[in-house]
Amino acid sequence: MRQVVLVAGFAFLVGCNQLRSLRGADSGNKWRETQYERYRVDGLKALQKRDYRQAVRTYTEGAQEAQRAGDQLSRGRLLANLSAAYQLLFDNRAAIQSLLAARQTAEAAGDQATVQAVEANLANLYIQTGDTEAAGAAAVRGAAIRPAKQDAQVRVSVLMSFGRAVSKARGLAAAEPMLREALWAAADLGAPAMEAEVLELWGNEALEADELAKAEDLLARGWWKRKLAKDARMPQTEAKLGRLYRKLERYEFARFWMDRVLAAAAAGAKIAVPEWSLAAEQGHVYAAEGRLREALASYRGALQWARTWRSALPRSERLRAGAERRMLELFDGHIRTASRLYRQKPDGELSAEMFTVIQTTRAWSMEGTREGGAADTGLYERARRLEGQWLGGDAAAEGQLRVVRAAILEAESAKGKGETERSSRLEAPAPGEAILTYWLDDEGSWLWTWSEGGLRLTSLPGREQILREAEAFRNAVALNQPAMRERGDQLLRTLLGGLRQECLRAKRWEIVADEGLFQVPFAALPLGDGTYLAERMEVRLIPNALRQTSKTRASRRFLAVADPIFNAADERREQGGWRQGRVHASHFALELPRLPGTRREAEAGIRAWKDAGYDTALQLGAESSEEAVLSRFNDWQPGIIHIATHTATPSNDLARPRLALSIRPDGSPGLLAAGDIAALPLRADLVVMSACHSVGAESARGAGMLGLTRAWLTAGSQQVLATLWPVSDESTAFFKAFHGRLAAEERADSLPVAAALREAQLVCLRSGGAIAEPRYWAGHVVLARR
Repeated sequence: MRQVVLVAGFAFLVGCNQLRSLRGADSGNKWRETQYERYRVDGLKALQKRDYRQAVRTYTEGAQEAQRAGDQLSRGRLLANLSAAYQLLFDNRAAIQSLLAARQTAEAAGDQATVQAVEANLANLYIQTGDTEAAGAAAVRGAAIRPAKQDAQVRVSVLMSFGRAVSKARGLAAAEPMLREALWAAADLGAPAMEAEVLELWGNEALEADELAKAEDLLARGWWKRKLAKDARMPQTEAKLGRLYRKLERYEFARFWMDRVLAAAAAGAKIAVPEWSLAAEQGHVYAAEGRLREALASYRGALQWARTWRSALPRSERLRAGAERRMLELFDGHIRTASRLYRQKPDGELSAEMFTVIQTTRAWSMEGTREGGAADTGLYERARRLEGQWLGGDAAAEGQLRVVRAAILEAESAKGKGETERSSRLEAPAPGEAILTYWLDDEGSWLWTWSEGGLRLTSLPGREQILREAEAFRNAVALNQPAMRERGDQLLRTLLGGLRQECLRAKRWEIVADEGLFQVPFAALPLGDGTYLAERMEVRLIPNALRQTSKTRASRRFLAVADPIFNAADERREQGGWRQGRVHASHFALELPRLPGTRREAEAGIRAWKDAGYDTALQLGAESSEEAVLSRFNDWQPGIIHIATHTATPSNDLARPRLALSIRPDGSPGLLAAGDIAALPLRADLVVMSACHSVGAESARGAGMLGLTRAWLTAGSQQVLATLWPVSDESTAFFKAFHGRLAAEERADSLPVAAALREAQLVCLRSGGAIAEPRYWAGHVVLARR
């Protein structure tokens, strides 16, 4: 099999070509002197031999010598090439750091050509980290630079990088002036192969933007240019043409181009597309033509190749946005094709195959769990400081914040150990346990139930109906509407289909949910006898049905964080001896009401766990600041964490909900985002988020849960108790029951969190009054690794 490793080709091209061509562009400067020429030549030779570590040593040595000589121009250019070597080693964090140093050095030297090339490389790296806005900003900065002398090939390359980044950040129309200029520059060179590169990039961006007529024109022109140039990369363009014609539903043309690509690959052609992606595209074409058996065979082969592809790459490459999107298309096509065949002729093996593929999808989407290894706390501290400044109205901090976020993501991607199938496996449910796995699709959804009786499959209505009913029931419970039971009864019938009786015989549900089902208060689903599901069984959500093969119990330490300081007027702020700093006006938009009742719920937890023999700690007021809480997490490594606070989503960053902690000494908000949490090296059995909407609304079709809950699991917690809607400040009764039961029933192998949650829900239900209403107790849910 041909293993194709994809690197950021643009970054390497710009870095190396820039240094090669600029030797002659800047006459009379030190770059042309022999002492730096040898580093350039030796580094390039090492790169050509794929000895990337030697290239790093060579460029580093040259940059250090240039620094000692006070030659900023040469140092900047060598640092730019150093970043390319790091990127080929998949060390994107070091690549970013080298580029930032190169940009600073080149700016000091007045070397605009190098500054522009650095911006191009940064744009490419930011795209890899998923920060398209930062990529677009780097591209706009770089495109505004007009070096006095610049090699024409380099000009084409940087414009392509800028066009690609701006297209992803601001849309194709905003990028087209850059791409058009790149095409004109390539035409002036009389280089049809380079024209083909521009046309293919432009066509691909049009394809991603669903501007299919434009994509067809551009990719066809690119193919002819490659033919004129006798370019060996023609199959790369043909693969895109195949995808285009599939989207245009012109399947005969799609199959024609894909057959050409696969024939070239079989003949040994080097194609910059992973083999699994080609096989998946072939499967998509077969499926669209109704050739389901052939499509399924293609998908099966693609999945096998995809496993090998992922295992051979560092996480920084596995998590590239483009590859992950194509991977989800592969899973989606595989399951949909198998389900169509199953509807034609039910088959137990096909059902099991679909079930296994879904678990693999969910497991891969959860990759990110690190096993030990402290995070670079300096980067996170800097990011939180910049975020506070930005949220407080300091526009200049935004650009710096995006740079640091990208560096953090690359650092964790490069360093982290993903949970793989080698550390977990499918294991039969325990007696009385049923694993419910959902897959929602517009053509019709499915439910698999795995219990002592084996694996059973039933069809469900389409995705839209299920999500509509789920939202209606959730709202009815949260608002205590009269129609709550009626809507719950309807949703239960919809969600269980033909397996209702079998599912309700279980004593425990483990639910592998999909999309909006994470928001369903399952405990409040009404049964036919007037009771609720919580009165019948335990319920928890799990990311996938794979069971971890080894677990290490955490420390016997309980930490509670409660009653933070949310505004500058809080008298406790002065008691803490904090400096009264300037508070930006926009901070007041984030000021939140105090939660004095959270102290009582935290103290109830302290008492329960102290009686169970745990060491306990309670952090209130000024002690619930980011620095104090994170320091306690890292140094004390609590086994159980209870955080009682607000969940805040600033209006200028809606994609990143946060946990609100005490404001900083300068008055800026203290917030923990999902990225900050995921970076923690936790070994916790349980994290309790007693905060409004802490489950979050983020989930992805086919990928599962996202947001704050996933972040705690990624950080190393085994289980998370979170909330679906606003919770009362006075939740003492609920959490007294929860922590009391959990502390009394703790076991050596695990914490029975789902059982304790059910007990707390029943205590509320049987107490009468307002707290007996489902809106009070059903909004608490457990999400856990199996």
